[in-house]
Amino acid sequence: MDRRCPLCPGSKLGSEAHLYLSCPLTSSMADPLIAELRTLFPWDVYTQHQQMAVLVGTMPQVQHHKQWFMTILPRCHALAVQLTLTVQKELQISAVKAGMTASQLRAALAKAKAKAKAKKQKQKKLSVHHRRRQEESFSGLRPLWQRALATRSRFSFFTPARD
Repeated sequence: MDRRCPLCPGSKLGSEAHLYLSCPLTSSMADPLIAELRTLFPWDVYTQHQQMAVLVGTMPQVQHHKQWFMTILPRCHALAVQLTLTVQKELQISAVKAGMTASQLRAALAKAKAKAKAKKQKQKKLSVHHRRRQEESFSGLRPLWQRALATRSRFSFFTPARD
């Protein structure tokens, strides 16, 4: 299921990784924590999945467990709360601009998404139906073609020239 970022223009695909690492409105919130994590871990070697695991609080293979639990983990949780509040606030602002509540806006977005999905499925079904109709219309020509091949030996212009 696709999730769209409510903060990005053009409705880019959104996910936790998008909010933490690439969203123009929220990724700057993660920068101080990422800067500190770069000093503690080989951050740039980590895959995006591993980076996200660390940012949401999963402890990597470290020897300083107490330091992780005392300093980094609370900052990971604070960042998650800050991002959540920012997304909710932006959604609320968008709803007010549209003259509705946030729950009404969510419902309208869900309805639009369902409508777009139904339209896509209908187009897919129509393309399959159209392809079948084309195959059916061409299937009537096949017997003529097969008959022509079967009868070509009767006609001299179909027979190969003999040397």
